[in-house]
Amino acid sequence: EALFAKLPSLIFSHSKINDLYARKLAYYGCINYLGYYKTMKLREIPKQAYLLMNDSKLRKKYSDMVQRRRKKCKKDVRAVKRRYGQ
Repeated sequence: EALFAKLPSLIFSHSKINDLYARKLAYYGCINYLGYYKTMKLREIPKQAYLLMNDSKLRKKYSDMVQRRRKKCKKDVRAVKRRYGQ
């Protein structure tokens, strides 16, 4: 939800499946992934939050990345609707 609201996010995962998808989102630059909750370093949370709050270029990067993903998603939905007549 935060991605589509264009809010930069600090994310940690609560399951192995969630870890997989969070890594993919981080790879595409959509989120700042802190890691799986059992292995993440708790000291990193305040550091990363501070960085995110004070780095306007990083926040803009996340926002721009999400905007591009939203446009692609809408385009894909339109293509599916055209194909299946919905």
